[in-house]
Amino acid sequence: MKPFKGFVATVMLSVFVLTFAGSAFANNLEKLPDRETPIYLKIDRFYILYTHPHAPFVDEKNRLLIPVRAIRDLMGGTVAYDAMTRSASVNFVEHTFRFTIGSTTVVIDGEKTDMDTIPVLIDGAMFVPIRFILDRTDMEWTWNAEHGYLHIRDERVVKGKPFEQFETIDMAQIVDEHAIHLKSYAVNREDRFLTVTGINVSGKDIEAGKADIQPLTTSDDGFSVDSYNRPSYPPLPLVKANGEVTKEVFLPGLSTVLYIISVGREMK
Repeated sequence: MKPFKGFVATVMLSVFVLTFAGSAFANNLEKLPDRETPIYLKIDRFYILYTHPHAPFVDEKNRLLIPVRAIRDLMGGTVAYDAMTRSASVNFVEHTFRFTIGSTTVVIDGEKTDMDTIPVLIDGAMFVPIRFILDRTDMEWTWNAEHGYLHIRDERVVKGKPFEQFETIDMAQIVDEHAIHLKSYAVNREDRFLTVTGINVSGKDIEAGKADIQPLTTSDDGFSVDSYNRPSYPPLPLVKANGEVTKEVFLPGLSTVLYIISVGREMK
């Protein structure tokens, strides 16, 4: 893993977007999934569990949709939203995409084309099919059919503040960055606990204390993550090859969470 070199992209947003963003971030506890929710997106070594105001999801056309704001906040793109036309322009990896809510028509670098699904609006946020964007760039990505998730392997898009925040606390020495596939998570809203479930895909047993699932929560007033130097939770037990393991953490900033990311790996 190369050292992180990130930046926060410049974003042009309309007054409409700023208005709904400010009000929606105030209290979104009820938006977090309280049942087991699949994890569909991985960027480099980071699994993307939650994106405000709704986790990435697969629609009825079997397309993975993510909020356009995540392309800005996590992947270094820029976004401009037009409330009058219910459309968004996304500048990403030297291409411009213009999506309209409820329309299969998208404009790419000035040329119209059609998709087989539509962008949707969820709690004031536009969600778009991410593979449609990736297919028209030179991004390195794969769809893991066995476990059902999209893995963007290109370090050019590891641009977001949550990744930068994780790098500030990451003191672990790693054997395998991808040893544990994080398949799902759930939130206990009443007690404010997050439970993440992973599978050991390394092909061998991982010794007790060597498995690493480390969720980081970014809120509108900071971030929350356990310390590697002085951890608050006991080490994970031995994880058999192809076996499951869970990590439960308390999230003190849960009511204002914007993103939840995590690694799943084997430490030395």
